[in-house]
Amino acid sequence: MKQMTFNHMKINYNPAMHVFTNDDTKGIVFVSKGLDEIHTVVEVSENNNFKIHPRWNVNFFVSDSEITVDFKLL
Repeated sequence: MKQMTFNHMKINYNPAMHVFTNDDTKGIVFVSKGLDEIHTVVEVSENNNFKIHPRWNVNFFVSDSEITVDFKLL
């Protein structure tokens, strides 16, 4: 797993993903290495709640201070 910090959360993610962040909109987009498939979009609200828009094959594991994003290869 690769790791990054965004906002106040530690985020672990599959190394087969590219991650793009936008500090202005507090958004994170996880895409395939080929940049041809969006795996998930995560939005952070002003009160630090997370809104997650996953694809069917993406798994999230969430704790108080950490999120792990992974997916099943078919």
